[in-house]
Amino acid sequence: MPVFTVAPLLTTYDELSQAVENNQGVLTISMKNLREIHGNRRLGTHVNDAISRTLQKLGLKHYPTPLTNSENHKVRIYRRGVRWTRLSKRL
Repeated sequence: MPVFTVAPLLTTYDELSQAVENNQGVLTISMKNLREIHGNRRLGTHVNDAISRTLQKLGLKHYPTPLTNSENHKVRIYRRGVRWTRLSKRL
């Protein structure tokens, strides 16, 4: 069972992908940090959809889905194929 580490401040999708890999395929990150990685000033439906598409291209998924508009909420990023039981701990 992985320890659900909250990511340090990440600046690129490459760093995010590597952090997920280094943490057994699961990582918790704030929506604010995801927004900053994506390069936007505000969260919203279109930005959240773009983040989801970019994560998908990297072989990553997120929980909750859809992404929230609150910068303070935490999101679990995980590698495709990670069993749901490994993700079900509370955010």
